[in-house]
Amino acid sequence: MESIIRNVSDIGGNPRRWLESSLGQHLQDNQRVMIMVLNVGTEPDETTRREAHEKLRGIRAEAAASIKAQGVALEDVDAVVDEAVAEARRRKH
Repeated sequence: MESIIRNVSDIGGNPRRWLESSLGQHLQDNQRVMIMVLNVGTEPDETTRREAHEKLRGIRAEAAASIKAQGVALEDVDAVVDEAVAEARRRKH
C-alpha cells in the first residue's frame, strides 16, 4: 500500500480540475488530498501494517491539533464526518 498527501494549494491546472471532477467538489487551498493505492486481496506484512498505523496516528494527531487551534467543537467535527460518510454511501449506490 502506498499513499501520497499533497497540499491543494500546490496542485494546479488540469490535475486539480481532474481531482475536483473526480471528487465532485471544489477543493480549497487550505485542504490536503490523500491518495492511497491498495492491493485488493493481498494481506500486508506486519511492517507495512505498523507503518500505516503510525502514519494514520500522525494524521489524526495533526487533525486534532488543527481542530483545537481553530476552536472547533468536537460535535461539529462529528457532524461533518457523519455528513461525509452519508454522502459517500449515497454515491456508492
